Amino acid sequence: MIEGINYQVTQKCNINCAHCSFFCPLVPSDTKHKSIETIISDLALMSKFKDHLGILGLLGGEPFLHPEFSKILRISRRFFPKSRIIVQTNGSLANNILQWKDAIDETGAEITVSVYPYKKDPWEDFYKIKQVIPSAISWGYAIDHGFTINQLSNRTGDASPEQIQGCYKRWWCNQLKDGKLYLCHLIAYIDLLKKYFPGQVDMDVDDQCYIDLHDDNLTIEDIERWQDNAWPDICNHCLDAKYGNYAGPVEAWHRSERKIEEWIG
Repeated sequence: MIEGINYQVTQKCNINCAHCSFFCPLVPSDTKHKSIETIISDLALMSKFKDHLGILGLLGGEPFLHPEFSKILRISRRFFPKSRIIVQTNGSLANNILQWKDAIDETGAEITVSVYPYKKDPWEDFYKIKQVIPSAISWGYAIDHGFTINQLSNRTGDASPEQIQGCYKRWWCNQLKDGKLYLCHLIAYIDLLKKYFPGQVDMDVDDQCYIDLHDDNLTIEDIERWQDNAWPDICNHCLDAKYGNYAGPVEAWHRSERKIEEWIG
């Protein structure tokens, strides 16, 4: 059983938090939203394991920025009729939530709102969404605790083998991207960090980082073995693995200044 995978429907974000673990502040301004054709292709490949997938998370960036998000919801439900579909939003587009309500109701999608203090009343947008989508839930970690800083290190060996092997990301944060399933979001999108800070990021994606869904002989048992045993070199650079789930050093939420120190400790 695959507990859950995440799928980024757009890299664009209108909040751009410092320390974003998807590196969204570093996305070039001319980046386009993911095309419907690409989304169909990726979800079709993953749907070979639809009976074994607990949760499909639709993420950004900010997923509601995608102009065809209602269509994406319906496509997702068609490919994954039994899985929970969870949309992770920053809530900033609450004034427009009515335009997605029909698709949300039709597909049974669940809405989780990450509440950030970018407004005087940080809960205002969540309450607006809650009025339209009563089942929406909030996640106020950024307000209560702040953001985890320096998720990665150019050093190796900071995390112990036990910490790496027990990292929650290998079961809960698999990322579907371009027909491949990556072990976690830091791995899947580290190319953004490397491109923005050329020569300053000493880690690479290797063949342990992902499993290729184009392989017609791939089985659910293959995926489960990979989740349990994969050991990409990047894991040896991961401070999140060292500290555990949200237990590392934090600082108050603020917008990114696009400095490498936000990500590399």
